[in-house]
Amino acid sequence: MQVSHWLPPVEGELHIQAWRFASNVSGEVIQTVEDGLWAASSPMFGRQGAR
Repeated sequence: MQVSHWLPPVEGELHIQAWRFASNVSGEVIQTVEDGLWAASSPMFGRQGAR
């Protein structure tokens, strides 16, 4: 990730969280989790839904 190219130079904190799923978890489940996290955080970048 090249976050330095996305954000202007401001002071503050950035928290990045990575999740790892077992190989037998379906894509639909992962997409549902991602959509739920997106809706809860209203991110500045990215988009909702399958790509």
